[in-house]
Amino acid sequence: MIFYFSGTGNSLDAARQIADASGESITDMAQALKSRKLSFRIQHNEKIGFVFPVYYSGVPSVVADFIKNVNIIADDCYVFCVITCGASAAGADVMARRLLSEINLTCDYMCSLKMPDNYVMLYNPMSKEEAPEALNTAKAEIINISEDINALKKGGYNSGIFGKAANGVMYRFYNLMRGTKKFYSDENCISCGLCEKVCPVAAVKITNGKPVWTKSKCAHCAACISRCPVSAIQYGSKTKNRTRYVNPVLE
Repeated sequence: MIFYFSGTGNSLDAARQIADASGESITDMAQALKSRKLSFRIQHNEKIGFVFPVYYSGVPSVVADFIKNVNIIADDCYVFCVITCGASAAGADVMARRLLSEINLTCDYMCSLKMPDNYVMLYNPMSKEEAPEALNTAKAEIINISEDINALKKGGYNSGIFGKAANGVMYRFYNLMRGTKKFYSDENCISCGLCEKVCPVAAVKITNGKPVWTKSKCAHCAACISRCPVSAIQYGSKTKNRTRYVNPVLE
């Protein structure tokens, strides 16, 4: 069983490829939280995987909430984590290991996987011209990762003391930055409702044909901005001229 979280498709893409190579099934952590279907029985020959992006040197709020609330019934299973990132997984491994230990799971194998940058709220994501090459490189790396997982390899990525420090400092900014006040839809909005549908934490509601952010905080996964078909959703004053990135798996 592979649990994944993905806002713009990178981690979903990686999870599907690893699942295809390992024969495992995949489960969306955000959907599991929404439906409150949080009890899973893992068979003896199954593996337990977590695939998710790094956010501010830590794990996304959805992933943290899922791990804190999930009930995994399993005997001695192999556990792995794949952290997708634009440059580095930084200290996300430290936080992931701690969260898993709190539900009595030990991560046997941890790795980072570089994929196209996509945090449009903070910087300009990778262009459509650059993304295919980055995805092809990632695909080759996923083959190696899948081979490691199928061989039950242990170890892998460990950020150590620097990761612990980075997570302790940077993750505080994530909790401060993930407010929703700066989100809005501009004049290009066509009232399609996709933003409400794709929001993993149900923070967006269509009211009078326009999206309204009804929660003070969200996951900041960029799904609403990046997946809008007419680039109508903005965050503050800078996103209007920035590239939107969506992994082809969602197109």
